[in-house]
Formats: sequence, structure tokens, C-alpha cells
Amino acid sequence: MPGDTAMDGSGAPEVGNEEWYKPFASELDWRVAQWMVEQGIGHNAFNEFLRIPGVKDKLGLSYSNTAGLHKVVDSIPRRAGKWKVKHLSFPDRPAEKFTLRHRDILESVRSLWGDPELAEHLGYKPSTLFTDESQDHRLYNEMWTGKWWSFIQDKLPEGRTIAPLIVSTDKTQLTQFSGSRQAYPVYLTLGNIPSHLRRKPSQLACILVAYLPIDKMNRIRKCHIAFKHPKFDVSVTSNLSQ
Repeated sequence: MPGDTAMDGSGAPEVGNEEWYKPFASELDWRVAQWMVEQGIGHNAFNEFLRIPGVKDKLGLSYSNTAGLHKVVDSIPRRAGKWKVKHLSFPDRPAEKFTLRHRDILESVRSLWGDPELAEHLGYKPSTLFTDESQDHRLYNEMWTGKWWSFIQDKLPEGRTIAPLIVSTDKTQLTQFSGSRQAYPVYLTLGNIPSHLRRKPSQLACILVAYLPIDKMNRIRKCHIAFKHPKFDVSVTSNLSQ
């Protein structure tokens, strides 16, 4: 019928849409893989499906069996980049080394900014809300509704916006590493993301960015966490006492 979109991968997609689904060849290529995983299709059954004459070519799939699909999945870049390891020492115990595992903060920010599931929900500019039509009382419910955002935004060049970083750790969630060492997980999210999405685990709006060695943290009352990068400097103070 006129106006129908071909389902063989030959239809002309909107400009740039293919980039969203890489390393898959197209949205359809990705959706078939998603269907296979979410529906729990067995490997043998999926292989039989792909062996049906014409299925792979008509659908424009980039894999011809389950092993090929796994290879495509394995080529997906890790979210927020690779893990890095640093060994730290402190003045009170210079001979003892503490291991800090972390990711690049900018890569984490880019990952959240570039998540298509979050794109339409992000707050890019300040907003002034009121409780009623009289406009006598301000309503503050998201970061971009605060006075501080408007203040900072006015100081930025045209076309720029703010990416507030929210860093948190949960001392009830300890990760066991080799050698009986433990670490606090540190999470990063953005103030541009609505609070109801930040709190929703299935939305993946928080990224694990570091593990702080508990060996050292247990011996101090407070921990000053500093993330330094050539382009910005973020620091927070957390109470990590036992």
C-alpha cells in the first residue's frame, strides 16, 4: 500500500536514526535481538528461525545465528567507559596501599546525556513554577526550578547549559573484592533528570562510577570525596562512619 514502510531494512529511516542502534545495522536489527532476549527464545530455536530462507536478508539482520548475535552484543561499548585502577596511600599509613576503582566522570556524564530513553525528559533550562495562578508562592520540585539554576544560567555563554552532578554512596551495599577487601560503591546521576526517573532502578539513570576502599573509610569519621578532571572539579562530603 502507498505510504507503507518496507520491513526488509530497505526503507529510508530518519537521518541519524541508524546511529542510535549501532553496532546493530538498524532499528529492526536491534528489535529482533531484543525480542529474542526478552522472550527467552532458546538458542536452537533462534538458530532455526534465522535459517528460514529469506529471513536474514528480508529483515536486514547483521547476524545469522545466536553466536553472531552475541558477537554483536559484545561489541557494544561499555556504558560510561572502562574501569581504571589507582593505588593510593595516606600520610597516617604511607606504607599501606589502598585500591581505588573508578570510571571517567565525563564519560559517565556523556552516557547519561546521550541515553535515548532519557533524552525527552531532560531539563536543559531553568523554569519558574508557582503553586497557583496568583503566583505568590514558588514551587520547587526539580533542580531546574531553583533560583540558583537561573543565577548560574545567566552567567553562561549562549547555547550552554548546566549539568548538575549528584554523587552518592550507600554503605549498606558493600562489594567484596579479592583478598577479603571491601569497597563502598559510588553512584553518579544528573540533576537534569527528573527525580522520579532518578529513583527508578529500571531507568538506569544512575551510573556506578567508583568503589571506595572500606579499609580506610572505617577509620575516619568523614570522607571527603573529590573527583577531579581537567574540565571540572566536583567534591562532596559524605558521612561514612560505622
